[in-house]
Amino acid sequence: MIPILSSQKSSKPLRMRFRNEILAALLSITTTIITAEITLRFVENKSDLFHGLLWFNIELVSTPDLPDKLEKLLTLSPTPPKPYSCAAGFRTDEHGFRTTQYDYTKPENTFRIVALGDSFTFSSGRIPFEQMWFNHVAQELENSSQKDIQVINLGIPGVGPVFEKHLFELEGKHLQPNLVLLGLFIGNDFRPRAPMLVRLSRPLKRYSYSWRIATSLWGNRKKLSALFANNNDRNHPSSGECTYHYNPDAPTFSEQVFLEIEHTRSWYFAKTSTPYMQKEIQRVITLLYEMNDTMQEIGSNLVVILIPDQLQVEKELQKSVLNKFGNNIDEYDFRALNRQMTQELSKRSIHVVDLLPAFLEKTNDDSLYLPRDTHWNVEGNLLAGQEILSYLSGTSLLPFSN
Repeated sequence: MIPILSSQKSSKPLRMRFRNEILAALLSITTTIITAEITLRFVENKSDLFHGLLWFNIELVSTPDLPDKLEKLLTLSPTPPKPYSCAAGFRTDEHGFRTTQYDYTKPENTFRIVALGDSFTFSSGRIPFEQMWFNHVAQELENSSQKDIQVINLGIPGVGPVFEKHLFELEGKHLQPNLVLLGLFIGNDFRPRAPMLVRLSRPLKRYSYSWRIATSLWGNRKKLSALFANNNDRNHPSSGECTYHYNPDAPTFSEQVFLEIEHTRSWYFAKTSTPYMQKEIQRVITLLYEMNDTMQEIGSNLVVILIPDQLQVEKELQKSVLNKFGNNIDEYDFRALNRQMTQELSKRSIHVVDLLPAFLEKTNDDSLYLPRDTHWNVEGNLLAGQEILSYLSGTSLLPFSN
């Protein structure tokens, strides 16, 4: 009996020591996480890189969680443009918008247009300001009307319908716009279906900066390496003269990264539409319905511009992407999503300009996109402006003859 008692006595300190080591390890991990959370919140707006990684997917944030101040909202975009910075040869305003100066009070005899959207509206990658699609619309209207035409560009890179809706409520509706042109990018304004583990971790990603940084770094590792390797200093702030040379031949991504980006978007166009995709379409449509109601209340009109992804337009790119990743092109319909969006929005009498048909027709003659970039080039912006103007001319949205 004595050896047994001795064994029991000796095992008790071992269990206590093991428990204490576990508690110490848990305390160390907890302290590290808390320290990381505090540190990341401190450096969030002191580092462009950290900020972009933290807010890479702003669309995961629900509208009630978004701030009620414009300045704070703009800091939540993945790549917030800085006030008075040089963005592709154009000096941004005090908010960071790539737009001409404006007052909240609309001048007399002025037809005011507000442009909303993501990077296609901000700079289309790196297009000179005067050659942006909305300026082509304004210039033609100016030439054919007795009114002054004013365009206010509220485009912000990397955002989607949730952000754009809130931005209009905070800023756009106070500008008394006659017309709102909203660029909806088919390529990424719908949220891709994530694996089960990622979906389960969304609450953690929503509140934990550490988790958000880790998942953003992993999910965008190839994009980041490509951008660091090809850093052309395109949109960085400048305290001196805002000079810029538009180079339509400079690619942004390597071929490998570019094809992977387009492959991640190909699921939007699969003929076998999943319940998730239909739910996602309805989410975006509901947001657009709500935006339209807000605009109707202030006497403004909404026009949704369906911006096609390059994969929808270029057949050679379709072959390259699908062949590389072992997909069958017969399993895809690259026009179906645009048709469905047009039909759904038309049910509520929302004006829609689907640019896909015009781009499909024109792409046989000219390249409409910047090389390995996913954004329009100058020619693509011109064609978009012409198509939008053609649509507007056939409506009653313009209070003057074209």
